[in-house]
Amino acid sequence: MFPIRDVNPTGIRPVLAWLIIAVNVAVFPFIQPQSDPASEEFAFRNAAIACEVATGEPLSLQEIRTGVCVDDPGSSVVFPEKNILASVFYSMFLQVGFVHILFNM
Repeated sequence: MFPIRDVNPTGIRPVLAWLIIAVNVAVFPFIQPQSDPASEEFAFRNAAIACEVATGEPLSLQEIRTGVCVDDPGSSVVFPEKNILASVFYSMFLQVGFVHILFNM
C-alpha cells in the first residue's frame, strides 16, 4: 500500500523532491535524443559506464565494439573530453523510456 497520511505529518512541502522529478521528466524529451544512432552516441558521451567508472578513463574504440573492459593505455579513446565524475551525476537524470520514468518517479 502507498502511504497516504502519517501520524506525524510535516508542515513543509517536498519542494526539492518535486524539483528533481521535474528535471528528470524534462530531460527525457527535451535533452536526451530518442533516435537510435543519436541516443547511443549520447549515452557513450554523457552516461556513466561501469568500465569508465572502475578505471577512471573514457572508453576506447575496442571497448565500445567488444563490450569488454580492457586495461590498455595505448588504445585510442573515443571521447577524450568526457568527465567521468560528471557522467555519474548526469546518469541520475537519464532515462531509457517513458515506462522507465514512470517507475522511477
